[in-house]
Amino acid sequence: MPRIRRAGCWLEKISNSENWYICWYDPATQRTRRRSTQTESKEHAEAALAQHVLENSRPRDADPEYVQIAALLDHWLSERGSKIPSAEANSYGVIVLLEHFGTERVSALTPLRQDKFVDWMRDRDYADSTTNRHLTILRAALRHAWKNGRLKGQPYIKSIKENEPKPKHIFTPDQFAEFLDRAKQIEHIFRFCMISANTLARPDAVRALTPFQVKFDERRIELNPPGRRQTKKYRPIVPITDTLLPWLRSWDGSPYVNYNGAAVFDIGKSFARIGADMGLTVTPYCIRHTMATQLNREGVSESQIARFLGHKPRDTTKATEFYIHHRPEYLAEAVAAIDAYFGKLPLKIVRPAAHLRVVEV
Repeated sequence: MPRIRRAGCWLEKISNSENWYICWYDPATQRTRRRSTQTESKEHAEAALAQHVLENSRPRDADPEYVQIAALLDHWLSERGSKIPSAEANSYGVIVLLEHFGTERVSALTPLRQDKFVDWMRDRDYADSTTNRHLTILRAALRHAWKNGRLKGQPYIKSIKENEPKPKHIFTPDQFAEFLDRAKQIEHIFRFCMISANTLARPDAVRALTPFQVKFDERRIELNPPGRRQTKKYRPIVPITDTLLPWLRSWDGSPYVNYNGAAVFDIGKSFARIGADMGLTVTPYCIRHTMATQLNREGVSESQIARFLGHKPRDTTKATEFYIHHRPEYLAEAVAAIDAYFGKLPLKIVRPAAHLRVVEV
């Protein structure tokens, strides 16, 4: 059975026991030491392993030659990265970095080694912007360790020059209808598409949306969840369209965009596959840009489009922002245009199972 490694420790099973054991090499005795996790569950054992690493692998003023990258990433995520607005992205970034660097030491982070990481990311079709974000996480983890006296020094972590951004594809109505029909075969992708097209929210906000943010009685969605500080990528309150309402009522799970009950961190590859089958190059952002373009074509006011997109007007006060969504006419033009757009799409399925209506196309 392959070992599950993390910061110099690993999980394995031993004879005469169904439980997982945390194992590590003790240089003082030159023997492998073990501690039972008291569980047969692999998931619970991995959690116990992570906790063991956090409690036992905090070095003091250590030489980079002897400190594992994984340990510093664990410390940073636990103490800092999980407590800021970008916590979700940080968690995913640490997962990717752990997958690539494994048990390597900090001293291995030479410019050549970093170039190999960049190549590895590109081979897996990650955007250069994503690679830079992960390198930023790595840089932050090293700096955090150095500032807290755990590391003697920190290697230079490079940034890469990103490729020129490709023009965002704008779906035609026929293309978007076909994309949705194909996405219906992958439940979490279809949910993402419907929420994105009806809220114009950024992909991170769509993936994180939970039922607790949806106020059915007031017909609105609070894209910024309670307790999350607003950032420059403002998450507005938007009305629930007639198109989206029955879908939200029919979906279970939290967040809505989930796979077997677990949050989904990356949907870009699924988007790319569906697009490639259609002969298109698309990303999750393409829906947001398509709908913004459509609202503009329908003559929706720039201020309403801007609010849907989370571009908060600079001349508004906090009091205005607090009360404006209670107005009956709040973003009414944009909502009507979105519903009208869906009403004209040549979709095969336009209602969830409880309200199913099949249209011949």
